[in-house]
Amino acid sequence: FNLSFFNQFTEEEIINPEFLIKRGLIPKTQNTKVKVLGGGELKRKIKFDGFNFSKSAREKVSKAGGTIN
Repeated sequence: FNLSFFNQFTEEEIINPEFLIKRGLIPKTQNTKVKVLGGGELKRKIKFDGFNFSKSAREKVSKAGGTIN
């Protein structure tokens, strides 16, 4: 996913692969690995958990005040 995709979620939500599966945005598989790419801008302080990030995405999350666990 590009970073701008996550602007649709609120700052109160913790975004992780399970969250995306429950919303039907990614298929449920045993080894669900999701990488966040740096395309676009992040406009919210999103809390991420359980994703892989490109270097540019990691920098943009930090700049927007978000967190990565």
